[in-house]
Amino acid sequence: MQVDPVRRRAEVSRGRPPNQIDPTSSAAAYFGAELRELRLGAGLTIKALARRIGFSITRISEVENGKGKLSREFVEACERELPAGGAFLTLFEVVVQEETAERHAKLAARRGGSPTEPHREPSVQWQEAVGGAPPLGSPTPAVVPQRETITNRRHILRAGAAVAGVVLSGKLLELMGTEPLAMTRALRASSVNGEDLDYLEATTAGFMVDYERSGPVTLLAPVLEHFHAVRRLIEERQPITYQRRLCRVGAQLAGLLGIFAYENEPRARSWFHASQRAAEEAGDGELWAWALANESLIPAYGGNPQEALDLLRKGRRVLGRRPSVVAAIVMARTARAEASLGQAHACEEAMERAEWILARTTPEAREQFAFAYPQLAFYRTTCHLRLGQADETQANGRRALRLYEATPHYMDPTLVRFELASSYLWYDFRNPERWRQSWPRLYQETIEQAAWAESLGFGSIWLSEHHFTDDGYMPSLFPMLAALAMRTTRVRLGTAVLLAPLHHPLRLAEDAAVVDVLSGGRLDLGVAPGYRAREFRLLGVSRAERGQRTEEMIEVVKAAWGGRPFSYQGRCFQFTDVVVTPPPLQRPHPPLWVGGGSRASAERAGRHGCHFLPDTGAPSKLYELYRAQLAAHGYDPGRFSIATARAVYVCEDPERGWQEVKEHYRYMARRYHLWSTTSDGEKAAGSLDQTDELPRENYLVGTPDMVAAAISRLRQEFPFDQLIFWARPPGLSLTSSSRSLELFAQQVLPRFAS
Repeated sequence: MQVDPVRRRAEVSRGRPPNQIDPTSSAAAYFGAELRELRLGAGLTIKALARRIGFSITRISEVENGKGKLSREFVEACERELPAGGAFLTLFEVVVQEETAERHAKLAARRGGSPTEPHREPSVQWQEAVGGAPPLGSPTPAVVPQRETITNRRHILRAGAAVAGVVLSGKLLELMGTEPLAMTRALRASSVNGEDLDYLEATTAGFMVDYERSGPVTLLAPVLEHFHAVRRLIEERQPITYQRRLCRVGAQLAGLLGIFAYENEPRARSWFHASQRAAEEAGDGELWAWALANESLIPAYGGNPQEALDLLRKGRRVLGRRPSVVAAIVMARTARAEASLGQAHACEEAMERAEWILARTTPEAREQFAFAYPQLAFYRTTCHLRLGQADETQANGRRALRLYEATPHYMDPTLVRFELASSYLWYDFRNPERWRQSWPRLYQETIEQAAWAESLGFGSIWLSEHHFTDDGYMPSLFPMLAALAMRTTRVRLGTAVLLAPLHHPLRLAEDAAVVDVLSGGRLDLGVAPGYRAREFRLLGVSRAERGQRTEEMIEVVKAAWGGRPFSYQGRCFQFTDVVVTPPPLQRPHPPLWVGGGSRASAERAGRHGCHFLPDTGAPSKLYELYRAQLAAHGYDPGRFSIATARAVYVCEDPERGWQEVKEHYRYMARRYHLWSTTSDGEKAAGSLDQTDELPRENYLVGTPDMVAAAISRLRQEFPFDQLIFWARPPGLSLTSSSRSLELFAQQVLPRFAS
């Protein structure tokens, strides 16, 4: 805090002699020295300050000499009259901690023991092999945990360790906890040799750029060491010639360390607060707003976008109206927070403002903060994802990856791939007699598991439809999707697939629109013609018309979702001047998918501009046919997705895992086989007990490494964008299926993304 030395000498000559107490002898003495310096800097006598804060002259004098009693009321009054950016309050906390430690030491001495060691977090050593992940926690309980986590993103951000093989020592972790407070105590008039400052500034600028290129872990030790050196230089309390430059370097380093500490929220916030105080001390509004924008990521990823918006608004106030790279960062993160709240219009306005601002900055400034047009494309991708705009998510995500190809950055591209490659879960709510439980229990615990899976990072939950089965295969998709919409907030909800010919298209359009509104615009509608003769016969629908009815259903729902009266004349359905309300929230309509394993299904999906969900056994040439049909009908294939359905079970022991899940997969395989080869599969249900050996190579069962490798091989053979798999095969216990999902989310999904 800058104090004019001439005015200070004048004040000292007119008042009592300077405080001779050593300010480093205790926190209380340090507080007193700082209070005296600020009082003199403001040109106040003790008597004048006493009148302003409402405390006695004696009390203030004793505090300045390190002997008076401090109270929160006294400290807050001093902060109001002598603003110190919160430093008085921070020092007061240190005083309280010091006094508490002294009391404990005296008590221990009276009892004849040694002083109690203060609690410290245990030192953590973390070392990962390439593609590895930190150890998992305790096994999944029978009841699905409800605590929100962001394990998926944390593991992606830890990717730097997989490359560097870094071990974080206990000493580094201790410094991560103690240095922000030490910086707060040290932020006072200081200086350092000019050449040293030049070196520190240049090195720190390099760190700011290298973070996106090499990741946090490889830079943690050098950044922390530099911060420690800067803080020690500030603490030496030299003349103030270089104070602002030194504080600016400290703000940059503290901001980076806050980013590195994102996984520990209190620690990360303490670094960001130290960065903000240092930037304020340096008079650098841009750095101050940068620290606020970085702090906003904590609530943004922690499920509190409103708090993120509050921090970003403060950042905009600090910046003013001048275009800068940090202003573009603030607006891009504002757009993402608005998208998380479902505010599409506000999101688009903020994103356009970010683009306008960035266009008015220099390449050098963009490099300094590692934020340019690839990062803007990344933020557009995440905005569309949070708004449930699947097509735009895919298109902008691919654009972002193309832009990143020309840069050395790896962090954001990894996160983009993660957003694009989020795996989907598949439920059918079957309850086979062999493993039967009560229907209410099955529904309740499966819904809870699906809600929990959202917090693990899975991108979507899909349901499939069949009718008149003895195992309760889900017959009513929209009521169950509505229930899931009420238990989730982010994950997309889809049908994979709904049997289109068995539904009236107008009624289907109404039900789907209601679910889209209830879910906040998160519905994907997947349809297929169906094949079971029993279903068509009992519902009175001609099986021979299933292809035509599916074609007309797609055309009708698109027209119905327009929100205006329309007429339609087809072979199966005819309507005149009909309107369907409410309209869906997604515009122009929810994403449409077409499923099937035939050439006709691929052509249908391409002809109508729908995404494609081929059957599990569909050949790769069907994928190629679909892409060709899209292009032939004027659609950009790059804007459409292909999802593949597989059986996946992740476990620690492949052989034991296969034994756990084998009979459940056998049940599924036999049931589908009977449905496709008999006129009435239910009559042949006894043959489900056959002991045919399953082709194990068709099932992705094994350790995380084995499953990740199998997915990589599949992607080389089949050009799919999304992976869908059964979260809970029929009859499998909640505990086993939840453990598999957790392992997949924590150890497979991050590698699948990268």
